[in-house]
Amino acid sequence: MLNLWTLIAVLTMVIDFFNKNLYNEANGIVSAIYIVILGIYTADKEFDRWTAKNHFISKYLGEVFIGNWTVVILFFLAISLLSRQEYHLTNAMLATYISVLGIFAITRRSKVAYEETDKK
Repeated sequence: MLNLWTLIAVLTMVIDFFNKNLYNEANGIVSAIYIVILGIYTADKEFDRWTAKNHFISKYLGEVFIGNWTVVILFFLAISLLSRQEYHLTNAMLATYISVLGIFAITRRSKVAYEETDKK
């Protein structure tokens, strides 16, 4: 479900961006739903990390996820700058990216704490 909503969020941002923020309200709604789904997904994964036995945890999935989001935002930023801000990033786009970074930072710290606890 997260992958589907990630795709929906990115597509909504692309459509809104290239239509000069004509769909800004829809973009904001989709972004809010996406962040909630991402939060639920990561909370569930963290709960599993700390409570489940013999579970698989991807080593680099979070880094790839952040890398992909960074490419998307840098693409929008480059187009914005090259178009002399005829096209521009919305608050929803920036808030989504910052939220994704924040969630990643929290889960990264949790992973390190778990590994330290697991070694003891």
